[in-house]
Amino acid sequence: MAKSKQPTSPLMPQLRQYVAGTLTPQDQHKVEKEALQNQQVDDTLEGLQAMKKAGVDESAALLDVRRRLQQRISPQKRRLVPYYYASAAAVVMAVGLGWWLVQRQELPESTAKTTAETVLPSVPVPESAPILEENSPTLSAKPKTKTLAQKPVEEQVAAAPPTQEMLEAAPAEGSAASIVAEKKAEEIAAVPAQELATRPAQAKSRVASAPAAALPADTFTLRGKILDAETREALAGSIIAVMGRNRGTSSANDGTFFLRGVRPNDNVSVGAVGFVPVQITVKDSLLAPVLLKAEQNALSEVVVTGDSKRTQKSRSIQNQKTYSDYVRQAIQAFLEKNPQGPRGRVVVEFTVNELGELSDFENKNRANNQLFEEAVRILKQGEKWTPTYKKGKPQSERKRQVFQF
Repeated sequence: MAKSKQPTSPLMPQLRQYVAGTLTPQDQHKVEKEALQNQQVDDTLEGLQAMKKAGVDESAALLDVRRRLQQRISPQKRRLVPYYYASAAAVVMAVGLGWWLVQRQELPESTAKTTAETVLPSVPVPESAPILEENSPTLSAKPKTKTLAQKPVEEQVAAAPPTQEMLEAAPAEGSAASIVAEKKAEEIAAVPAQELATRPAQAKSRVASAPAAALPADTFTLRGKILDAETREALAGSIIAVMGRNRGTSSANDGTFFLRGVRPNDNVSVGAVGFVPVQITVKDSLLAPVLLKAEQNALSEVVVTGDSKRTQKSRSIQNQKTYSDYVRQAIQAFLEKNPQGPRGRVVVEFTVNELGELSDFENKNRANNQLFEEAVRILKQGEKWTPTYKKGKPQSERKRQVFQF
């Protein structure tokens, strides 16, 4: 029985001619039939058509494939780590270790000095002063011993044990040696006592020379005056506060005020009871007179006397319960007037001068600025504070008041 003849696959030149369109229709039909039966031939035709469409050179593409295949199947070469990096690191480590050892060798001497300076003050202070020259007649013939006895602190380092000549000059060898030994012990013990006596005085002088309240270098003291816009009269008790900062004060009876710790370009809020508050951007330490306009709906809060000047009744806090009720009612009125306003706790610190006037208000807990201004207003509108009396004379003093809104 004869074997069936296997169809022969087209060669690459035929496939290239098919893609190029140079084959006869009969040969083209054979190639297409073979492509339907053989997947490899179909893939080859598809690749040749894609290369032709992309304009890729067949030989260059084949060379690239061979190069990639060669890289894939060739054994990988291990890259050796350069040893000079490790050598450099070892040298740096050796130098650093040597420097550290040198520092460690120099450390015991400084440690010993520190220990000696620390232990000296712990020596008990002698009850009697160092022996002076007139108390030791046996050593009066030596002028160096006199200088040593009068200045034990300055000559302590240069002090030396008594020589043979000093002992021979003394009438009694045993008594002279004992006196020298006692004097040396007392001089050593007297050094810490004098040092301890001088240290508190030096500390007090440093404290006295230090400024009372150090402020940053870029701050200054703001000065100005608050006036009524209509009558141009001074407004006493006006509130001046720095927006966003815990700084504030109030105007005096003549309308002037002084506010420390103000920086350039700070926004300062100025307000008074019965007047429309204003905000001013500060440029320098001198502020032009601030004119406040009266509110039409708050004129009932202003007390007017016969000479058209605003006054405040002279009152003193004699009943703490009454004053607490006043503060609670004022806070309740503020909350009812501002139902959507801020809430919180305000701690106000201020100064009560000799006349019972309040000034230098400070927001100690950094509370909301609106609450801080309301707390200051409540303080200013409340009863007059009684100053602190010392030895029968009124003295200014810092006070603190807490408000819970």
